[in-house]
Amino acid sequence: MDKNSNLFRADLIVYLNILGMVYMLFHSIYLRKLLVGASIFLDKSVVSPSDYAILVRNLPLDMTKDRLK
Repeated sequence: MDKNSNLFRADLIVYLNILGMVYMLFHSIYLRKLLVGASIFLDKSVVSPSDYAILVRNLPLDMTKDRLK
């Protein structure tokens, strides 16, 4: 009987581990969607200089950063 009891406990631990991993998988998917949505919402409401870029081509080779500014 003790052997069966230990097998039951081992099986229970395995099943609980599987259940925990499945929970973490679904929770991480939900959390990712939540964070992406929050990021999109914040990007729409706040405009910063990092939202813009300037492409400059054919600069002279002797151009310095100070002259470019």
